Amino acid sequence: MSDLGFTALHGIARTLVGIALVGLVVRLLRRWPYRNRLSSADEVIVAMVLGTAAPLGYLAAILWGWRSLLPLRQAIGLGPLADQLVQGGALLLAIVLVVRLLNRALLRLVERSLCTLGQEKQIATLRGLDPMIRTFFWVLGALVFLHSQGVPLTAVYASLAGAGIGVGLALK
Repeated sequence: MSDLGFTALHGIARTLVGIALVGLVVRLLRRWPYRNRLSSADEVIVAMVLGTAAPLGYLAAILWGWRSLLPLRQAIGLGPLADQLVQGGALLLAIVLVVRLLNRALLRLVERSLCTLGQEKQIATLRGLDPMIRTFFWVLGALVFLHSQGVPLTAVYASLAGAGIGVGLALK
């Protein structure tokens, strides 16, 4: 078998081993003995985190396998553009998963804290501001992605600063 065949098998093996390890870790964490001591609200947060950590782990395993295929990609003629597309797509998917987790977990934690404190008016305000908070995290995630891809964002930052001042004055 040629060196390229071994490289392909090595990349596939690394991916499969990574996926198996992530699956094992997620399964162990779901059966963690301390989970019996958690309240139902904490159980929901743990489920959210595990629901995000598992796809991120699988994505990391796939990237681990992809990186080991460099000699094969060079032999086929895939240039650095293919690597940039795969890594950019993986980063975009990771940012989407993390932003979804932040949106769900943060709003649930704040609402739970307000319920514990008996702040019913603030809960209604939080629910009213929910779309704005979610939008903030999505914009922040988009900026992180664009910045990591090398897009110059100086004008965007200046516009957001002006918008922040405007929103601050409007809320006052």
